[in-house]
Amino acid sequence: MRSRAFLDRIRPVMAFACCCGLLAAACGKDEPKQKAAQKKQAAASDDDDELEQWERERAEKKAKREADEEAAASKGRGPPAGPALAPKKGDSIPGLTADDVALRGKLNDYSETLARCAPQLKASNDKYRDWADVEKGPTGDEDIVYGVLDAPDLDACQKLVDKGLARKPESFDVDSSATKLKEALDKLYPVLKRAVVYYDAKGWQNDSMEKGKAMHEGLVQGFEMAFAAIVELRPKLEAADRTLAEKELDAVKQKYGKGYRWLYRTQQYRCRVFAGVLALPIAERDAKLLAEALGGCKDAIVGLSAFAGEQKGDVPVNSADTPKWRTFLDAAKAFEQVARQVDEILKKGEPLPDEGDASIGAITSKYSRMQDKSREIDDYF
Repeated sequence: MRSRAFLDRIRPVMAFACCCGLLAAACGKDEPKQKAAQKKQAAASDDDDELEQWERERAEKKAKREADEEAAASKGRGPPAGPALAPKKGDSIPGLTADDVALRGKLNDYSETLARCAPQLKASNDKYRDWADVEKGPTGDEDIVYGVLDAPDLDACQKLVDKGLARKPESFDVDSSATKLKEALDKLYPVLKRAVVYYDAKGWQNDSMEKGKAMHEGLVQGFEMAFAAIVELRPKLEAADRTLAEKELDAVKQKYGKGYRWLYRTQQYRCRVFAGVLALPIAERDAKLLAEALGGCKDAIVGLSAFAGEQKGDVPVNSADTPKWRTFLDAAKAFEQVARQVDEILKKGEPLPDEGDASIGAITSKYSRMQDKSREIDDYF
């Protein structure tokens, strides 16, 4: 009884002690969180200060660069050379209108579509026609069924065409042909994907080629529509690109001289010309024309790379985006190395190989990577 009475007396004290212990533990757990939050807040404040300082320095540098350019122009000289004229994101170029800039984006979307997808579509169509009778279609009795090659960039090309069509200003002549290409890709893409899966899985062995027969007409019509649209779009695109490129290069040279901006735009234009010739059907792809276009692209990359090397570490972008510039240069040099191999083959009068580093597939892949990286720095030029 005494023990029970004793427990009854101390039970409230024990409960109070437990509560205190729990509170202390909770406070102890919260203390690191509070310190972390305070530390994060202080870091954010420091980041804000650094950002403000960076913006001030950037504005000061831009103001000084513009003042130097104006002073040079007033004295009848060209703009001063060197790092002071390193392009900065968002700079406008006198002589180029907002419509010029927008049209450049549109033409680039269409040019990249042809450079990426025309060679893939041709390779896919050729493989299919190697074994399937175009008039009758597959029967299931063929000695060898090669199937059909995938065009892995077809989805990306659909999106590029859509993006180009959505851009202003509208270019009736070019956009009308691009619309036909969009319709062709929209028709071809789903049936080509089904055909690739079907033939890769050797599905004809299980259904006596029934699905292959059903897909034949869609494949043939889709390829024919796409090639017709490409043949119609290419000359219109090249003419518009040439006119705009001449205007761009002249405006850049007048404002900044033959520095980063001029060299970069020259490289982009010359390599687009080469990609356009490469995408031509073999019957239309004159070896001399291809060699000239290749030489222009290769020389433009060499010129840009050499100029960048002479600047002793200077880069034509903000310091935060320097890695993007370096990555683009690496991709451009890789493409230039492939171009050298192709150049040697053409000089010997030999056809380009079906496989290997100098094949159409390899060249297209290297070009696509270079252009992927160029889009990340385009705004600076």
